[in-house]
Amino acid sequence: LEWTTAADAEGGKSTLLYYLQKGLPGAVFGFLLFLVGRSSVYRLLGLVFFLNPLLDTLLSRPLSRGGAVRKVSPSPKEAALLRRHARDAFGFFADTVSADTHFLPPDNLQLSPFRDLALRTSPTNIGMYLTSVLAAYDLGFIDGKETADRLERTLSAVEGLPKVRGNLYNWYDLKTLSVLGDGFVSFVDSGNLAVCLLAVAEGLGEYGEAEERFPALSAECRRLAEETDLSFFYNPKKDLFSLGWSEKKQAHESGCYDLLMSEARTASYYAVARGAAPGKHWYALGRTVASDKGYVGMVSWSGTMFEYLMPALLLDMPEQTLLGDGVRAAVAAQAMGATSFALPVAWLGSTTTGRWLS
Repeated sequence: LEWTTAADAEGGKSTLLYYLQKGLPGAVFGFLLFLVGRSSVYRLLGLVFFLNPLLDTLLSRPLSRGGAVRKVSPSPKEAALLRRHARDAFGFFADTVSADTHFLPPDNLQLSPFRDLALRTSPTNIGMYLTSVLAAYDLGFIDGKETADRLERTLSAVEGLPKVRGNLYNWYDLKTLSVLGDGFVSFVDSGNLAVCLLAVAEGLGEYGEAEERFPALSAECRRLAEETDLSFFYNPKKDLFSLGWSEKKQAHESGCYDLLMSEARTASYYAVARGAAPGKHWYALGRTVASDKGYVGMVSWSGTMFEYLMPALLLDMPEQTLLGDGVRAAVAAQAMGATSFALPVAWLGSTTTGRWLS
């Protein structure tokens, strides 16, 4: 998901020539003040005005961290390990998504103290499964026919699920496909599914007609994403998105996603890009900053990696930005916490990052 940033749109506006043209009157004034000033204060002020274009040029340059940003490639051993983990991760879906689940992914599989498959699913689960199928094809784990078969069956099931203005309910029973609970529709889950559908549509489009059903499946994914009406959740008085809508109450939740560093970041970004919310919504999201041990980052509500890293699956997290560096700071906080508790990072929940950021 990308949009043209202000920096890209204003290409060439960080050069000395640009700031000379922009600040020429001030530079001339400063030069004259430096020549005719009767005191050192006036001459110093004139020098500042004169050098202002140069100062602006220097300040507008991106921060340097030892040169250009490096693109790190894993070693052959690391690549083999990553592929093994990826195959194991897709193995969960390969083993559990079947006709018995109406070709929709279960929420989780418990292995201990006894094996138990949670026969319920959510929009986020479905989105993760669809993107995992495409990733499995990208990595050569499955062929084009299996990819198309899996996507086709799942999209057909999604088409038949009850929805609210194109948004899936938060939970469905995989045995009956009935809505679970009181019928809650979640903004973040709807957004997650929409962006996953769009990502799969784009990915299939890149393969063209490598498998003759890919173009049709790409169009189907795009249609379902476009029918997901995220404006349904928008609160114009707060310029924020509600947590969701309750069918039982026939009303939106009063609480809103109000922090940039949350799992709803992708949904907010996509909503603005799609026109489901005005651009000012993005700037209404809170950006409370904390720092510790040389790291600077924005706080989330509970400090979990889900909040920080879930959006990074589909949203770029560029270095030398508050957002990108904030995500990396959160990961560092988790690593520091893991060391202090003598636990693997993956074991940590919300407490470590939350304690660090507070």
